[in-house]
Amino acid sequence: GVQFKMNGAPEGSEDKVSPYSFAWKVSVIPDGEYAITATARDMSGNSSSSPARRVTVDRTPPQISNVSAAATTSSATITWATNEPSLPLVQYGLTTSYGLSKSGPSYNTQHSLTLTNLKSGTLYHYKIKVQDKIGNIAFSPDHTFTTTLPPPSTKFFLNDRVRTTTNLTVRST
Repeated sequence: GVQFKMNGAPEGSEDKVSPYSFAWKVSVIPDGEYAITATARDMSGNSSSSPARRVTVDRTPPQISNVSAAATTSSATITWATNEPSLPLVQYGLTTSYGLSKSGPSYNTQHSLTLTNLKSGTLYHYKIKVQDKIGNIAFSPDHTFTTTLPPPSTKFFLNDRVRTTTNLTVRST
């Protein structure tokens, strides 16, 4: 038969029927790393143990913190931190239905994504979605930012014609 062990302790009774297996109820096991081994025993009592197989149980999603947004007239940079390496994604739009998203390429704990082609002077909603290496997902609550307005134009008269510019330099000598 085969006796399976978790961290050196027997896991259930010896399995005497081939193929040998055991059911491990991960839902009741605390998060952590475990070493699983199997010790086979023949009819004469000779035994041999397998090398340990490491198994990680992780049902805890990443924690999102320090969320902030810095907006310009046509873009916004969203920054935040997670307590474990996670893939970043920002869902955003004009309402809490969002509709648009931008993702990042790699697992990190410090995140920054820049949203582009935004309309100036507009309120946007966004929320953050992260996924750790095991696949646990977390969402932030809804946040908002408002893109800035462009600088005002200045009108001046020259030969009875109206001209518009955003930059006017006047020098006196």
